Amino acid sequence: MKEIDKAPIQPGTDWFRTLGESVAFAVFAYSKDRFIYTNAAASEISGYSQEELASTNISDLFRPSASVLMPEFDPTLGVYPSIDDPIELPFQTKDGSTRWIAITNAHTVKDGEVIGISTAVNITLRKEAEAIAERRLKLENSLTELSHRFLALGADDLDNAVSFALKTLGSAAGTQCTFIILVDDDQRTITEEFWRHRGKFSHDRTFNRTLKDYGLVRDDLIKHEVLIISDSAPATLNTGCQCSGLEPGNSFAAIPLVSGNHLIGVLGHTWTASPPPIDDDDLRFLRVGGEILSSAIRRVKIERELLRSNDRFELAQLAGRSMAWEWSPTTDEVLMPVAAANLYGFGPEVIPSTGKELNRRVLEEDRPRVAAALRHTLSTGQLYSVEHRYDLPDDNGVVWISARGQAVFDSEGNIEKIIGISADITELKTAEQALKEERERAEVTLESIGDGVIRSDASGRIDYLNPAAEKLTGWPNEEARGRRLDEVYRAMEDGAGKLREDPLTECIRQNRTVTSPEWCSLFHREGLEFAVRDSASPIRNDAGKILGAVLIVKDVTHIRGLEREMAFQASHDTLTGLLNRREFESRVGEALANATFTGRNHALCYLDLDAFKVVNDTCGHSVGDQMLQQLSAVLEATARGTDILARIGGDEFGLLLTDCRMDEAEGRAGAFLQTVRDYRFLWQGRIFEVGVSIGIVPVTKDSPRYNELLSAADAACFVAKERGRNRIHISHPEDVEVAARHHEAQWVERLNRAIEHDDFVLYRQTIVPLKDQNKPKLVELLLRLSEDGEVILPGRFIPAAERYRMMPSLDLWVIRKAFEYIRHDTTSNLDNHQLYAINLSGQSLADRTILDAILTGIDRKDVDPSRLCFEITETAAISHLASAQAFMGVLRERGCSFALDDFGSGLSSFRYLKDLQVDFLKIDGSLVRNVAEDPVHREMVAAIRQIGLAMGLTTIGEWVETEASLEVLKDIGLDYVQGYLFDRPSPI
Repeated sequence: MKEIDKAPIQPGTDWFRTLGESVAFAVFAYSKDRFIYTNAAASEISGYSQEELASTNISDLFRPSASVLMPEFDPTLGVYPSIDDPIELPFQTKDGSTRWIAITNAHTVKDGEVIGISTAVNITLRKEAEAIAERRLKLENSLTELSHRFLALGADDLDNAVSFALKTLGSAAGTQCTFIILVDDDQRTITEEFWRHRGKFSHDRTFNRTLKDYGLVRDDLIKHEVLIISDSAPATLNTGCQCSGLEPGNSFAAIPLVSGNHLIGVLGHTWTASPPPIDDDDLRFLRVGGEILSSAIRRVKIERELLRSNDRFELAQLAGRSMAWEWSPTTDEVLMPVAAANLYGFGPEVIPSTGKELNRRVLEEDRPRVAAALRHTLSTGQLYSVEHRYDLPDDNGVVWISARGQAVFDSEGNIEKIIGISADITELKTAEQALKEERERAEVTLESIGDGVIRSDASGRIDYLNPAAEKLTGWPNEEARGRRLDEVYRAMEDGAGKLREDPLTECIRQNRTVTSPEWCSLFHREGLEFAVRDSASPIRNDAGKILGAVLIVKDVTHIRGLEREMAFQASHDTLTGLLNRREFESRVGEALANATFTGRNHALCYLDLDAFKVVNDTCGHSVGDQMLQQLSAVLEATARGTDILARIGGDEFGLLLTDCRMDEAEGRAGAFLQTVRDYRFLWQGRIFEVGVSIGIVPVTKDSPRYNELLSAADAACFVAKERGRNRIHISHPEDVEVAARHHEAQWVERLNRAIEHDDFVLYRQTIVPLKDQNKPKLVELLLRLSEDGEVILPGRFIPAAERYRMMPSLDLWVIRKAFEYIRHDTTSNLDNHQLYAINLSGQSLADRTILDAILTGIDRKDVDPSRLCFEITETAAISHLASAQAFMGVLRERGCSFALDDFGSGLSSFRYLKDLQVDFLKIDGSLVRNVAEDPVHREMVAAIRQIGLAMGLTTIGEWVETEASLEVLKDIGLDYVQGYLFDRPSPI
């Protein structure tokens, strides 16, 4: 479970209860699976009273299906994890019904106990709308699948295809049983029955029944209307392997399938629910599906007859509006029956004899598609299949043709001819167009679900409100009819201070769509207020005459609330609730502009807590966060109404004292200093005290920009810390200490720019063996900064980098560049066996990013780890002993070596040497440089050499610049030397 945020909210207090009862959404405060507070909205959404909720387990309110959606409950803390982005869950009300809610979760601590605070918004209506949309989409997809599958349906595949179709339609409509019955021209006698009941399919080919046998001879079907039966059980709906009779609570729908003015069949569905869970739009979709299915079945029956009897071949083609053909790819000759050719407008004397003649009648925009299908068949031998439009002779119109053919091969495996059938699918395409139009109507319907709709006549008088509009305005449809919109719909533009003009009348007058500004406040008849957006459009007939207008109103109250919450979060610190650094920068910017244009004076204070690290290290970061929350509240209480307080870092705060001269600023800052001094933090019986160092700079018309101003305040705060902490330092133009710190802070910007623009440079300096020349050489890689042609040594920028914790960024740059150089240097010179020394800072030893970067380079085989030697200063190793040991342990296992740099510069050198697994001791250059002149230094170097010898370590002398020093070091017996006497650093 992730760490719990502890916001300074205290459930149970009067103001919290007042707040909870004033919001429209449900609020639950809980602990250990029990509610300790709920508001009235929580009772309304759950159906339980507040007293009943207090004795109800939280887990009892959620459906079992919600368990996979909810985060895991933490039994130790007794709360769920924080949920910042709302999650949607099924919720069980008192009466057993299900509601969908969107919940968030946060935490606080009261009297040492973790309290969970959840909010819930009822989204059941949206979920129901989504279910409708999903069902509509399934129906659309079903029809698309059917139209494509039945277009290529063959006689041998009829049962499988019809079973698939009934399964597809039944699944989309959620039925128990789905069937299609085809009738003869008398619209009574059954010619074919196909049933799918609970996964079982049957095809009845007996023809001794009529629709009357099923109780389906009703006025509804005769009039081509849908027949719906609910909660009844006609005995005739009991046909053995087909659908059984209806049970109480079941329902049945029979959809007439019509061709022209004739009933050609019935598409039937049964459900276990009553009434059927479908609407008129669903029935229209199902009707189109049934017509596609019945048309395809009839076509296949005709094709089946065609295959059974050559004598009836031409008749079958005419009945099915299809024709057989044969085409030779070598001669382009086309053969087709005379009768079938007549169907397409060709007399016996003008029947096309070549493919070229037929192709001339194909619409020009469809010819590339026909040519591509033909090329595919000729190159692969696979099925020829294409749909195209065909221009009938003598201006008899355009028809849609579906052509399908199979290649016939000669004895040598070459395509001799293609034999196929072309069918008139104009009716199918017309049905598909009807489906498209139906889909467009469905899309319009879906766009309106959940939105308020208000319609008026041409004079602007209301004639209809939908339920959503009734809810938003508080006006029932019957009462609103005949009234003008401004009586019912009272909306105010956000920030305008006045009611909107009547948008219905306005859109009628302008004859165009009129849209509201970004936000409007809509006032309910009973005084409620909603945030809405609206759009009014005129309603016109085919001639363009305005018949009225319609206003679509979208309730965006929840979205508006989220925007406000997000705006708060964007400008406030999530832990303390104070302004964050970005918002503080904006406020200081306003103060700078105010000072510039009005000449008024302000003061900027930088507050840095003293000894806060003790709490974090002793008690953990979560306890430190709790202390920061308490201390922030205390500081905020100390601030005046015009003071601006912000958290700008971990334990750093910014304070802007507006309209404050510098002679007043110290006294006002002193109040904050005293507040922190008086503060005591109690945790598990222990009392902690902290202090605060404060730096103050003036904000005047002559002040620099924000970054420089804050940097100066930070520098003044640092001076206060250096002078003993828990004090105030006021910066002034002649302040040398602040100027030095400010100069140091400016290095941060320069170093960031150098990293971004790759302005750093790597130099190399050779470390040579002193006695055994067969030992491998070492090359130390050194960091330099290049600015405007000037090479800047590390001594000028490293202190600032360490002060502002930028060393890991610099070390990361060095590692990346060093690995690139080492890879190139070792691959270009195979005789190169030297080691490469890379310096690492103490800060990097505790930075996992640095270790990961090195391991990644090794794993990618960018470098051989046995060639790597990492140099760590004695001071850094001792200051970060645990981190250094862990860091070195991981890399030594990979084959890397380590050198302890500047050894002998500290008083604890020998004491800590045994705790560090190093391979080289680099003796501090201050001892080596004067080893020939200073006997004390000589003895210290000799002692280090003896220690190294005893521990099996290789010793290196730095800063060797004279022959005299070299001779002494030889006598002492050092292994390696480094210095200007042998090699000066040079760029790689």
